[in-house]
Amino acid sequence: MQSKSFNVGELTGVSILTLLLIALMLPMGESIQARSYYSSQLRGIHQGLVTYANSNKNWYAGIDSSGNYAGIAVEERYQRLMEGDYFTPEYVINPYENDPMIHEWSGAGQVTSDHYSYTMLQVPQSGARREEWKQTLNSQAVVLSDRNVGTQTDTFGIRSPGYHIQTGAYGCTSRSRQVDHWVGDVLWNDNHVEFLETDSPDTHYDVFENQSDNLFRSAGDNDAYLIHTGN
Repeated sequence: MQSKSFNVGELTGVSILTLLLIALMLPMGESIQARSYYSSQLRGIHQGLVTYANSNKNWYAGIDSSGNYAGIAVEERYQRLMEGDYFTPEYVINPYENDPMIHEWSGAGQVTSDHYSYTMLQVPQSGARREEWKQTLNSQAVVLSDRNVGTQTDTFGIRSPGYHIQTGAYGCTSRSRQVDHWVGDVLWNDNHVEFLETDSPDTHYDVFENQSDNLFRSAGDNDAYLIHTGN
């Protein structure tokens, strides 16, 4: 009777194949875990905004309870929210942040752009964008995102937060793929987070529909405009 057991060569081949599959899957698993973590950070920041709005006539930090524009910069909005314990300082730093200038706010002094990784919606004195800086449950209005700060490369298959990635792959194993545009997570005003491979999704702010709306460049006060610093 012919033996059906594996010989040494076959077992070696199976072992090598198993190790290769594990090596291929590890970066993907790390990337999925990372994306899940900082997606939850964005949702947590947004939940802090919503909690703030519950006692501010539905307006997020930056507009007062009478609906008056306060001109509060991103840094000041983050500080007001963290001082009020709407979320803690580690929430606003991407765990895979690779800018050495970014460090956790100690709870003392002014919050600066060196204390957070995520952009906020710029709030004009009037216009549709201002009307979305409150609880609207609008699934087509971006209010938070990974920032856009220039050129970096990813490491070990894990994309850097909100960068223009020039080489390598993000989120999987095909490291030969060239990426020369922004990719990142965005949070929409209904609290869902989406990973985008473009900085120009279709959006809808108040009554204005915007096709291929650049998240980091404004055409007026009725489209998306995400900023990392200032107001």
